[in-house]
Amino acid sequence: MHKYTPRFHLARVDDLSKINFCEFDTFVFKETEFIAVTAYQNEQVSNNTILWNACLVL
Repeated sequence: MHKYTPRFHLARVDDLSKINFCEFDTFVFKETEFIAVTAYQNEQVSNNTILWNACLVL
């Protein structure tokens, strides 16, 4: 498992052609941290995940 912390970037841009040189701020909110699950220990949860993912494919 891996812990992730999203970062939000706000940029002030007057001219989109100069976006690489613009002023920006980065914000991190500890409340948005999450841990991604890559493997489930419960077989029933694994089976339900596979079923739901198959249902979402159009």
